[in-house]
Amino acid sequence: MMEQGQRVLQCLQHIQGANPEAIKAAEAQLTVESQQPGYGVVLCQIALSTQVAAHLRQLAAVLLKQYVRQHWVEGERGFQPPETNEQDKQQIRQALPAGLADADSKIRTAVGMAIAAIANWDWPQAWPGLMDYLVNSIKDRKDANLLMGCLRCLGVMASDLDSEQAP
Repeated sequence: MMEQGQRVLQCLQHIQGANPEAIKAAEAQLTVESQQPGYGVVLCQIALSTQVAAHLRQLAAVLLKQYVRQHWVEGERGFQPPETNEQDKQQIRQALPAGLADADSKIRTAVGMAIAAIANWDWPQAWPGLMDYLVNSIKDRKDANLLMGCLRCLGVMASDLDSEQAP
């Protein structure tokens, strides 16, 4: 992982620690990192990395969901500048669905929630293949983890769906 990735991973480790000063400093550093291009991509990479401890991967996916809600679309409720650039959005949309097949159910759920947060704004216009991917992965029944991850993701998406997005 690049330098930003190492900084973010170190912050996640400190947040999970017992030292209150280190936790506060790590949270402040993550706030700074969230203002930098690539932050969402780094969270996605950490969440999907099998080389990282599961609890840190889960935290990265939860923070990615939070990041999406705050930085994905300017002008939306809860938005905080800066808006995520299109290149980062595309990288996240391409990589994140792989996490739905993770062996750890907590990772699958956290990734599914992050995907649902993105889909709230990007589906179907900016992420037209998402629904086909989810439905086809369920139909295929080749990978039990992917099947369960996709079902969970669809469940979260359905609960988030508003009348504007409904067909």
